Amino acid sequence: MSPAPTSPVPWWAGRPGVFQLSGAASQEAVVAAAASAGIAVYVLPPVGSKAEFLESLAATLRFPGWSGRNWDAAADLLGDLSWLPNTPWVLVWVDAGRLKAADPGAYGVARGILDEAAAARRLTVLLVEAPRRGRSGVDTRRRAPI
Repeated sequence: MSPAPTSPVPWWAGRPGVFQLSGAASQEAVVAAAASAGIAVYVLPPVGSKAEFLESLAATLRFPGWSGRNWDAAADLLGDLSWLPNTPWVLVWVDAGRLKAADPGAYGVARGILDEAAAARRLTVLLVEAPRRGRSGVDTRRRAPI
């Protein structure tokens, strides 16, 4: 049984689709909002290639060990996901722009299979930007002068 929500349900909860969240929506904020609403979160880390995307997707969503690491297998498994708990959940893809910049074709296919799965299975995918931090963990984004 999932914990009872303790705060308002996020606008994206239970809405099928792939949504690009604004730069202000960090991975941490999305995870916190989901946890407060009793929603499980699966975080897909930044990837730079088709192979990394497929491997990370399989690991993140715990695809069965026998599954292939190709577009067709990913699309088929996203249409099933029966091995995941039958509770509300969301897939958060951090820095999808990295794949888009490195391999636009792979990004297009990845978005296509996620869009298709979202429409067919009521899957919610949130695209969030990666935090821009230096080695010290301090935010190094330039700020406009006041």
